[in-house]
Amino acid sequence: MVPEKLVNAITLIFWLGIQWLVVKSLAKGKSRRGSRPAPKPVEEPKKSERRGHSYQELSESLIKRTLRAISEMDVITPYSLANTLNIRLSLARKVIRELESSGAIKVIAKHHSVLVATPLKK
Repeated sequence: MVPEKLVNAITLIFWLGIQWLVVKSLAKGKSRRGSRPAPKPVEEPKKSERRGHSYQELSESLIKRTLRAISEMDVITPYSLANTLNIRLSLARKVIRELESSGAIKVIAKHHSVLVATPLKK
């Protein structure tokens, strides 16, 4: 058997050693649970590298480009139009409303979140 005084002495030395390590690590600026590496800074892409939208507002050239694109589509949704023309969804919704009012397309289903239209064959 190990004498009780020896166990107490080993426990005390172990406890003091841990306390010394904690104080030493806190002096270096580390937390008790370890330090996390600093996050890497995120680099902004250059303006030329950004995937920009070619159209920001409703224009005559956008309407012409849309008419060419929808002639090949069976069903028109804002999402499919936005992907095809590389425009925002809000702008695609405006384009669909504009084309519906001009009579180029017919809206067949309308919900608060989705518009579904078909091109009118001429």
